Amino acid sequence: LARRICALASFRPTLKPTRGAAMGTETMDEAIRAAEREAADAATRVDGTARILHARVDDMVDGWRADADAAGRSAPRSPALSTSTGASSAPASSGAARRGAKSRECRLPRPQHAVERAVARVFYRVGVFVGRYPWRVALGAVLVSCALSAGLLNVTFEARSHKLYIPQRDFMAGDRLMLDDAFGVSPEPGILIVHRKDGGALDTKPTMLAVLDLHEQLVGLTAQTDDGRNVSFADVCYRRYIGLLGHEECIVSSPLELWWYQREQLEDDEDVRATADGAYDAHTVDFGTKGDVIEALQIKYFFEPRGETDPDGRYARYQLWEELMREQIFALDADGEFPLRISYWSTNYNEMEAQSFVKDDSYLMALSLVFIMLYVCITLGGVTADCRQTRLLLGSTCALCTGLAMASGFGIASMLGIPLQPISPIVCFTLLGVAVDDMIIIVMAFEAVDSALPDDERLGLALSRAGSTITVTSVTSTVAFLTGYFVDFPALAYFCVPASLCILMVYFLQMTLFAACLSLDAKRARDRRLDCCPCAVLTDDQVYRVPRMLGREPSNAAAGGADRIRPLQICVNKHWARILLANPMRAFVVVAFLALVGASAYAMRSLPVGLPPRLSLPDGSPIIEFIDDLDAFWAGTQMQEVQLVLRNADLGEASTIEAIDRAVGRLEALPFVLRFGPRWDHSYAAWRNCTWAQILKTGELGEGITLRRFLEDDAEEHTCGESEVKPAHAATGGGACVDDEAGFKKLSGGRGCALAVTHCKRGAVGWRIVQSHCAQTCGMCAAGAGANAALPALG
Repeated sequence: LARRICALASFRPTLKPTRGAAMGTETMDEAIRAAEREAADAATRVDGTARILHARVDDMVDGWRADADAAGRSAPRSPALSTSTGASSAPASSGAARRGAKSRECRLPRPQHAVERAVARVFYRVGVFVGRYPWRVALGAVLVSCALSAGLLNVTFEARSHKLYIPQRDFMAGDRLMLDDAFGVSPEPGILIVHRKDGGALDTKPTMLAVLDLHEQLVGLTAQTDDGRNVSFADVCYRRYIGLLGHEECIVSSPLELWWYQREQLEDDEDVRATADGAYDAHTVDFGTKGDVIEALQIKYFFEPRGETDPDGRYARYQLWEELMREQIFALDADGEFPLRISYWSTNYNEMEAQSFVKDDSYLMALSLVFIMLYVCITLGGVTADCRQTRLLLGSTCALCTGLAMASGFGIASMLGIPLQPISPIVCFTLLGVAVDDMIIIVMAFEAVDSALPDDERLGLALSRAGSTITVTSVTSTVAFLTGYFVDFPALAYFCVPASLCILMVYFLQMTLFAACLSLDAKRARDRRLDCCPCAVLTDDQVYRVPRMLGREPSNAAAGGADRIRPLQICVNKHWARILLANPMRAFVVVAFLALVGASAYAMRSLPVGLPPRLSLPDGSPIIEFIDDLDAFWAGTQMQEVQLVLRNADLGEASTIEAIDRAVGRLEALPFVLRFGPRWDHSYAAWRNCTWAQILKTGELGEGITLRRFLEDDAEEHTCGESEVKPAHAATGGGACVDDEAGFKKLSGGRGCALAVTHCKRGAVGWRIVQSHCAQTCGMCAAGAGANAALPALG
């Protein structure tokens, strides 16, 4: 039927005004009457098709009238069309007002291709259903979004650098997982950077005593849980069994270990600067320097690592204790009498600051949302004096759809095990852009349909025109974001996957919630209800009072809203389009675009790679001070620790140990390798030789020479001759009871037994080692026997 209408109007291209020609009034009237007769006959046969034809005929009539006006001829007013369903076309005046938004060509009412027809049919049915049951559809869309948002109850937040900015599918990630599985998860570090407030040297006795005071205050803190339980540093620190000590110790690393964290040792040191400088030159400890002056040091505390779950509340206790620790640090830093300035960083603290970054900038997002809402309301409703034609409530659904889409999208992502990260909320701006674009497309398609049609069919026709466009843009955006999942960069993947899910939810809410609100808004305007207060019904005098005071006579809002003015569209269509299409401007746009592309390509060469940590933190964060101190005192000079892990090797074979020695020797020869820490293979080789010598001497094999036996041994240092077994702390039998100065200096970084006298007492730090190597200094020899007394067995 539509093709027959277009066939009757096939002469229209010849009637379109051209230069020197004009459309005749009689010819135009004849075409109008023929089209109206065909539409009336079709309406008696197919009610649904008649409505579509009726709207199309109205479009053609408006186009012909526009042609006549452009040719300078007056056109007679066409009588209103009538069908068996009782639908009538809009008055000629309202139809003329809509000429700018309607097509001037005789288009077919359905697409030519079968796929396009099928898609349009689906969206037409969706629109009819939504327009027929708007309240049910809106409520259902909100309930579905709330149900999907329940996944946020199990949301996790990821801010650890090695989990965000390091690829997780390469060999390094595999090595990290292997290390965590074999040796346990690495502890959580908490690092203090300490330097003088006056910028002076740090390697003086008063300053180091102040650093020791700081350390003692921190490790002596005790927090209290809600149930009254005390939490101390010993409850949250990371402990490691040290064979040389014979028990577990909290792991702390700092230059204070030069004096065994003992005040007496530090006070008795006559030349603190020489001790610090010597250890620094030997790369035993690390200091922050400016020139040749030691100005800063680091104190590293290690805490129990965080697992996937926290069943015993250990990590929660650590967070509680660390919060008390930070308060103490800030109080000391603000104390004018305390000589040191302190900055602090930890994984937990960095994560908290990253989360506060989102909270602190939330007002900016809210302000941006307000401006976008104003733009949407003006774009959808235009500027009009008729309070029924404004669309403030309809525009506010943009915020509702965006909020529900974010909540439900992130909820689905949380169900899939994808955590949030500091930059996740930025997806809000992407969703606002997508939602606003979809809303404008749907509203423009809705206004292009004859307002005389019922709301459900009008919405169906609008979605049949706009649905395919919105679907294509939403699907392509979703696929584009999903490609980020396949990039081995977790920060990008954790952003792209939730963003794609949020875009899908925006599409769902636009086709359901917003479409239902659009149908309700059209009904509100037709019932003469106030926009911001739909419960208030306005009379004609109330509606027309303000416009008449302004000298304007408003049209019927249900007839399409001829009074509605959209300033942005007017500016673009009338002014910017004319400027842009001028020949000089065309050339300028092309040249400017090519120049911009060239400048961008040139600037890419100096584009920095990476994400500086300070960019993920809010302005004024205390961690930024830590980063500044790190850059100021250790810029490119901080020592880095590297672990060598041996796999797939029989460590019980002597040839394997020899191969390890050769490999380590080659590594030690590298110019950037400063030193090797204590090597277990040296201890194992000494133990192996001593145990073998003992077997040869006694003839008892026992459990044999195995790694398990070595690990279960006391791990004492042994110095064995060819045929004797002699523990380093004393000779067996009637041998002399003397200090093993050489062996103790090897273990203590060059310090002799005289400096370790305060550690001889059982329970002191390293007391087993001190008693073992410094027997005479510790008074372990038998009374009255002098240096020839035998050393009693250690407990």
